[in-house]
Amino acid sequence: AVWCDPAVTSTDQSDCNGVQVDGLGVDGRVYRFFSWEQRATPQQTIALAYLKAIEYGALTIGVETDQGGDTWYSVATLAWQNLVAQGRVPKGTRQPRFMGARAGSVGSKAERGNKMLSAYERDTVRHVRGTHTVLTKALNRFLIKKPYDLTDAAYWAWDDLANGGSAGV
Repeated sequence: AVWCDPAVTSTDQSDCNGVQVDGLGVDGRVYRFFSWEQRATPQQTIALAYLKAIEYGALTIGVETDQGGDTWYSVATLAWQNLVAQGRVPKGTRQPRFMGARAGSVGSKAERGNKMLSAYERDTVRHVRGTHTVLTKALNRFLIKKPYDLTDAAYWAWDDLANGGSAGV
């Protein structure tokens, strides 16, 4: 699963964007393969999500849509078309299905974070070496100091895999 928490702007005052790639192991654990958190344009963030979905074989990408709403569907379509036109995606590659989720439908940031924390405490989530330090830093500062975007993306990826998208995705 590839999930994003994108910002709607890319100025110096903008929030960061978060992209998280997770996979479900045969042991039932969620494995965290790739984590990214930076300021970028919405197009750059969604394009990165698509490229990582292709790299890791994800069937879908998802976006937290609280800011931007239905706009993300058109941003995703344009990002995919640009990747194909630029030759960054081979022609004929199946476009991962795009999904949206609204954070307000599943509780506050603290509630979502606590749900995911309990999965860590039960040892059902594992970080894979690589970009894991970016995610570890984001989780350690969660609700203490912004940005929170990668933690939000990580929640959605975890929920999608561990709970079958129980958040109404």
